[in-house]
Amino acid sequence: MFEDWEEEIENEDENENEDWGTDEKNPWRYLDGWEALANAIILQAVEDYREARMRLHNKPSLRKPRSVISEVEQFFHSDWFTWLTSLDGEMLLERLKEETSV
Repeated sequence: MFEDWEEEIENEDENENEDWGTDEKNPWRYLDGWEALANAIILQAVEDYREARMRLHNKPSLRKPRSVISEVEQFFHSDWFTWLTSLDGEMLLERLKEETSV
C-alpha cells in the first residue's frame, strides 16, 4: 500500500535539479544529502509507527507503543515535518492508521 508513497519520498526532488548536472557551481549539490536525511527521518517515523501499532495490537497493556504512537503523531503534525517535506502529514497518518488497523 505504501510502496508508491515511499518511492515518492525517495524520489521527491530527484528530477527537480537535473539541469545542474555535476557542475561545481551547482547550488543544489549539497541538498541531496540533506534531502536523503529528511526522507530517512520520515521513513523511520513511518516504520516506528507501524511497529508500535503492531505491538499495541498484540499486547494492548504495553505503555511504550502508546508513547511512540503519540510521538510520531505529534511529529506528523509538527512544523519540523512540514519543513522536511511537502507531504501532507495528516493524510500520511490517516493512511498509516488504515494500514495498521485490524
